[in-house]
Amino acid sequence: MKNYRKKNNKSEIKRLEIKRLGVSLREPIYRLVAISVICYSLFTIHHSLFAAVMSGGDYKITRLQTGGVGSGFYEKDGVKLYHSFSQSSTVGAYETADIKLFSGYLIIGGYHLQVLGITPSANKLGVSISTFAKVYFDGEVNTASIPNAVNIVAIRDRTGRKISQAVPISAQYDATEGSIKITPQEFLSNNNQFNVLISTALTEAIDDLPLETTVQWKFTTILAPQMDNVTVSDFNENLKVEIPGYAFSDYYYTEISSSPLSSPIKVAPEYIRIATAKAVSNDIANEILGYYEFVPKDEKDEIISTKPAKQLGIALPFSQKQKLSPGLQSQSAMLRLRKNINLYRLNEEKKLWVRLPGVSVDTDNNLIKGAIPYFGTFAMFVDPSYYLGDVYAYPVPFSPNENPNHKTITFTNLATKCTIKVFTISGELVNEFEETDGDGEYTWTDVKNKDGESLASGVYLYLIESKQDHKVGKLMIIK
Repeated sequence: MKNYRKKNNKSEIKRLEIKRLGVSLREPIYRLVAISVICYSLFTIHHSLFAAVMSGGDYKITRLQTGGVGSGFYEKDGVKLYHSFSQSSTVGAYETADIKLFSGYLIIGGYHLQVLGITPSANKLGVSISTFAKVYFDGEVNTASIPNAVNIVAIRDRTGRKISQAVPISAQYDATEGSIKITPQEFLSNNNQFNVLISTALTEAIDDLPLETTVQWKFTTILAPQMDNVTVSDFNENLKVEIPGYAFSDYYYTEISSSPLSSPIKVAPEYIRIATAKAVSNDIANEILGYYEFVPKDEKDEIISTKPAKQLGIALPFSQKQKLSPGLQSQSAMLRLRKNINLYRLNEEKKLWVRLPGVSVDTDNNLIKGAIPYFGTFAMFVDPSYYLGDVYAYPVPFSPNENPNHKTITFTNLATKCTIKVFTISGELVNEFEETDGDGEYTWTDVKNKDGESLASGVYLYLIESKQDHKVGKLMIIK
C-alpha cells in the first residue's frame, strides 16, 4: 500500500494567542492592522502557511455558527478563527450579533482531519479473510478518540441476506505514517460483505477538532469453493448469481458488470454490437432489455477460464417498454409476453447471441431467472411476436359527437410488426397503417380516410396481418 502520509504543515503551526487586544476588532482599520501583524508573524514562522488576510468589515455570526455563546470556530475569506468572544446583547439561534474578539488563534487552512487513503479499496471483491483495514490521514490523530470512532460491521452474508453484525476489532495508530490500522480479532467469514466506518468522533491532536466528514466503504471477502454461495450486485439487489458448492475447485469471487458496453470486465464491446446487429437484422431481437457480464476470478485477481463443475443460477433484472395493455390485460397476452422474453449468451468467437433454454420470466418484478452452464456475457431480448389472437379496437362504437373523449381509435395487443387495413362494409379500402415500433398498440389519431376526409356513420371492417397470423374485426362509427 502506498504511503499516503504527507508533510503536515498544520502540526508545525505555532499557536499565536491574541491576548485581550486593546482595540475592538469590529473596527475595520484596527482589525486589519492586528490581523496583518498576526499573519506576518505566521508568515515568518513558516512562509508556506500564509494564504490570505481577512478583509475589512464587521463580523456578524449567529449562535448556531459559533456553537453557543462564549466560543466557537468561524471562517471568513479563507481564514479560520478559533475564538472566545462577548456579544452586546442576547440573540436567538438564527439572529446575528456583533462580535468583539478577546482571545483566540488564527489558523490558515483549518485543522479538521481529512482521509488521504484507505485499504482495502472501496467495493473491493475477493478480499482475504485475514485482512485488516487501514486509513491514512493528513494530520495528527487524537488517539483517545479512536475507540469510539472506528468500527467494522458485517452487512451481508454468503447467502446474500442482509445482516448487521459488529466485528470485534483492535485499532492501532501509527504516527510515523499517519494511519490507523483496524484489525479484526478473528478471521472474517468467507463471502461476507463488510462496511468500515470512521465517524466524526475521531479528532485531531492539536485542537481536538473532528474529522471533516464521516468516511465509510465496503469490501467483500473471497468465496470458499466448498460452500453454496450467492453473489449480489451492489448496484441492484435483484441482480445475483447462485453458485453451488464445489462448482469451482479453488477460492474465487464473481465480478459483475451491468453495463458491459461501457464498462466491460473482459468482453470486447464491439463483439456485443456486432452480435446484436445480426440479431436485429435476422428478426431475433425486437427489443433489447439489457446486457450483463459475469466473470469469475481467483485470489490473485486473475480470470478463471475453467468451466464450472455445476450449473449456476442467475437472476437478471430488466426494464422494458412493451405495453401489456391499456386497462385490464388478458392472461394469454401475459403468458405470450413471458414466452417472447428470452435470455441469450454471447458466443464471442462467432460474435453471435445463442438462446439459452429453460429460463423463467417474472413480469411482475421484471426478472429473468434461469440456470447457466458457465459465466460470460448475456443479453435479454423481447423476441418478435406474430400472434394476433387477442387484438381488439376501442372505443367501439366511436361516437365523437356524443362523447368528447372519443377522439382516436386504438388497436391493441398487436404483433411486433403488422399492417392494419380498414374497409367499408362493401370492401372499399378506407385507410391503412403499419405497426413497427413493437409497443403492441397503434392509434388512429384523426379517424379519417386516406384522402383526409372524415368518415360517415356506419360499420367498418379491419384486417390486421402479421408474418404468421391475421385478425378480422368490426368498427362502428356514430355521428
